[in-house]
Amino acid sequence: TGMSNFLFRSNVGLLSSQWHVIEVRSESPGRFLLWVIAGDDLHKINLEAQRVFYVNQKTEKPRTDQTTCWRKTNKILPRSNPVYNLYEYTVPEPLFLQYVNELMTDMSAPDVEGIYETQVPLIFRVIATIGGRCHVTLPAKKRFG
Repeated sequence: TGMSNFLFRSNVGLLSSQWHVIEVRSESPGRFLLWVIAGDDLHKINLEAQRVFYVNQKTEKPRTDQTTCWRKTNKILPRSNPVYNLYEYTVPEPLFLQYVNELMTDMSAPDVEGIYETQVPLIFRVIATIGGRCHVTLPAKKRFG
């Protein structure tokens, strides 16, 4: 039908076009509303963003086969702090907000050198990551296309 063809073309255009971000608005913790222009159409996009922060530990974490919210990484730390065992944590924002006090207590252990980027506003991370123009990546296209 005409409506289904319109929706199909709209989705294909959204997945294959470059997006020009018009507005990013916080809806709730970790959820954002994006208004983007893709091709000739204005689209409303719901986006879920994860909280990312870094923990530098003097001792290495034991390897685990379970799915975890952290991975070992290598970054340059502020004020030329030495990197011992740097871990990037990625957690849903509501979960982070729910357990932030317990997390900070756990991270005050003597083997933790520092915790980085916990105070970065999530909207800043979203804007810095997607920028003013972006596109759907190939893995995402395969999931949605």
